Amino acid sequence: MSRITLQELPCPSALLPRLDHREADAEFLRCAAAADGTFYAVRAGGEAVGLAQAEPGWLYLYIFPEHRRRGYASGAVPLLERLPRMAEEAELSTCWNSAAGTALAASCGYRKKFSSDCMVYSGSPFPSEDLPIRGYRDADYPAAHALTALAFHRMRLSTGSFPDSVPEAESGEMRRHWADTAGERLVYELDGKLVGYAHMEGAELDCVAVEPERQGAGIGRGLVRHAVNGILSAGHDGVFLYCVAGNRRARRLYDGLGFRTVYRNDYGVKSLKQEESHAAHS
Repeated sequence: MSRITLQELPCPSALLPRLDHREADAEFLRCAAAADGTFYAVRAGGEAVGLAQAEPGWLYLYIFPEHRRRGYASGAVPLLERLPRMAEEAELSTCWNSAAGTALAASCGYRKKFSSDCMVYSGSPFPSEDLPIRGYRDADYPAAHALTALAFHRMRLSTGSFPDSVPEAESGEMRRHWADTAGERLVYELDGKLVGYAHMEGAELDCVAVEPERQGAGIGRGLVRHAVNGILSAGHDGVFLYCVAGNRRARRLYDGLGFRTVYRNDYGVKSLKQEESHAAHS
């Protein structure tokens, strides 16, 4: 096997035509097209054989289909893990297409934690509805965050894949980020109370949360339809989202609105500190 090297790419979009968009992670594709993140060409013998994204705590590796089963992935992963931007991380997360199986990820030390389906809506805009949905404001943060943290905590416990889940805590940094990206966010308000929240990012419907006691009342459906229309009106050809496997309530909602599964991802984690400790004592 040729020697594997990494080449940082400020603009990775030139390599996107070499990826199979039916299997590559949709968020990875979005970030690569927008040069949103730090990307590397994986090279073997001077030829680009794959594309990787490396962020603190996260890496994603895609080997081009014609170069698979040659050991390039297992050679590239250690190089990515040793990048200076990863040096202070105690744990790394990644994902891979479920159809490929877990053997490669497991051989690199990643333990599967959960699965998530990438679902796509490619239909027409929904009929407009007169709903109490408005844009997010900074003053909404305490209620919107509390609602979202509780809804996602309960969802994670219900799937059985997150037994150690705890509700996410508020933070000043998060509040500032939400304020800076307020145009991507929606709230659903009833009788002066915030009962639903949604976040969009480009063509992705990133988050939909409904107050647990109000679930099943059509609030989530209204938020999704409103958000989809907003994304389509912004010029995107379709809308994608990720639905955690086992989240049956959300899955029924998305299926009923016409979303279709494109692929399933498995998500895994690896403790780098444990690996360092093992190396130090071996």
